[in-house]
Amino acid sequence: IKKVQNCIISTRIPQNPVTLLEKIICDADMFHLGSEIFFQKTELLRLELTLRGGNIQEKEWLKQSLNFIESHTYHTTYGQQLLNPKKKENMELLSSIITEMSH
Repeated sequence: IKKVQNCIISTRIPQNPVTLLEKIICDADMFHLGSEIFFQKTELLRLELTLRGGNIQEKEWLKQSLNFIESHTYHTTYGQQLLNPKKKENMELLSSIITEMSH
């Protein structure tokens, strides 16, 4: 039970996993940052926030998303080697979209 509790706690932001299992769970929790579905997931998160009464403009949401993804680190070798390249692409595209919105 304690291991499961620690896995859950380790996914809180900022993530602070200690054991390999906690690192795996944290990377799984943030898998979408380094995947093709990043933009779909981030829009679903924005929609969830809106449905809960939050109102954040698209540009501000994208800026916050960029700050978040830039500050994120994968904790396992798998995440670092296989997810970081797509995460970097997602950051660059996100940055490009924000720049275009500013013009």
